[in-house]
Amino acid sequence: MPRPESDPADFRSVAARILEACEVGFAVVSGPQRTVAWSNRAFCEGAATRGLDAAGLARAILRGQHGGSVAPLPDETGSDSEPQWLITLQAGGESVAPGQSTLDSVTGVLSRGALDATLDAWFAERALRPFSLVFIDLVDFKQVNDCLGHVAGDECLAEVGRRLGRALRTGDIVGRYGGDEFLLLLQGKPAAEAASAIRRRIEAEVGAPLNLRGQMLRLSLSFGAATSDQGGTPTELVSLADAAMYADKRRNRREMPA
Repeated sequence: MPRPESDPADFRSVAARILEACEVGFAVVSGPQRTVAWSNRAFCEGAATRGLDAAGLARAILRGQHGGSVAPLPDETGSDSEPQWLITLQAGGESVAPGQSTLDSVTGVLSRGALDATLDAWFAERALRPFSLVFIDLVDFKQVNDCLGHVAGDECLAEVGRRLGRALRTGDIVGRYGGDEFLLLLQGKPAAEAASAIRRRIEAEVGAPLNLRGQMLRLSLSFGAATSDQGGTPTELVSLADAAMYADKRRNRREMPA
């Protein structure tokens, strides 16, 4: 039996009603300023429960806060001048990926599972939306745990997560890879000078004095970066950035005064 033809306008109307009634929150952000072009009821309600409006929640999720997942939307016009991103927020703020927790329980940034899912989505769109991946490791973090205890160590990691979020641009992503290691997903492939500026900004933010239980600390980082056109898979891309980070760590140790 032939399928009846549907009016595209009717289909869009039905789809809009479904999305509006859905318990999962959706928002679309567009342009370099990542302005909210559209959001459904569930997304606005999720924002209100956090004391935010839809735009504020969208910006927070793009920074890796408050849960949710972010994926680039393909441009149907073929133009790359107005990029769009789909933000998804499940009821209660959990990630839509089944069996995964969106936020890391210690740092409040994206969890490993949510980070992997986001990296997969970015990697799938790398031809249209190139990006850079940065692997970050805290230098000598073990001393914090050994001297101040693991509870203080967790407080330190949480502060690092907050500082990384402040150092990034809207639309960039920060997640905890494991232990004292973090991954950053940065939009675009910055030139060497711009990449150095990004590193200096992150080092200045994270390296600012930290009063941890009466002890003044200055944290330092090891960096490794790779661009989305270097690895054949997301795993290979992470491995390249990881190797670069360890090379940076060895170089820093050689340069330390005796």
